[in-house]
Amino acid sequence: ATKIIIPTELSGLASLATSFAELNQKVEIKKE
Repeated sequence: ATKIIIPTELSGLASLATSFAELNQKVEIKKE
């Protein structure tokens, strides 16, 4: 299996995007 090494900046950005998406979902749930 080939492992793709992601630079730390990119992985940090990705985790930031995921947590932001989770936050958006929580906000949308509160709105309803």
